[in-house]
Amino acid sequence: MPQDTFLETERLIFTKWTEDDLVDARRLWGNPNIMRYITKAPYTDEQILDVLNKQVTRDKETGLQYWKLHQKSDNDFAGCCGFRMYDEEKKILELGYHIAEEHWGKGFATEAGRRAVEYAFTLPINKIFAAHHPENLASQNVLEKLGFKFSHMEYYEPTEVYDRAYFLTSSEVVK
Repeated sequence: MPQDTFLETERLIFTKWTEDDLVDARRLWGNPNIMRYITKAPYTDEQILDVLNKQVTRDKETGLQYWKLHQKSDNDFAGCCGFRMYDEEKKILELGYHIAEEHWGKGFATEAGRRAVEYAFTLPINKIFAAHHPENLASQNVLEKLGFKFSHMEYYEPTEVYDRAYFLTSSEVVK
């Protein structure tokens, strides 16, 4: 297991993004199949570098990021899962996860999401927000398994559609 393990599950380890992780960042945010519900087109190399730098900066400033995921069995990069601030005043975090395409269908988003949510509720927060593109039924399934409750439709500028938005409080978490 890497020395910089932040969190772990039965099959996954969470590590922090660094400036040296451009190859894994390209695998994720440069993949059109992964990005189809996140933005209108895969990110360019410049945009990927910007997202990577934002993850590193966010961690330094807040201790939050969409942490890298690796399989415990072989350390293969599996995606990312974590948080950014949604509403600082109301103490609401936003959960996000992106799973590498070759790992779809393995339950990694649910497994990582469950561990991330468990961690989040050790912090001084009130609730967690999450949203997904209305056609992304896999993400809807993950959020429902984690106990998130549908709240409203919220406009998401990168795709120019209204996403399905959810909230989760500590009392609603599904173990």
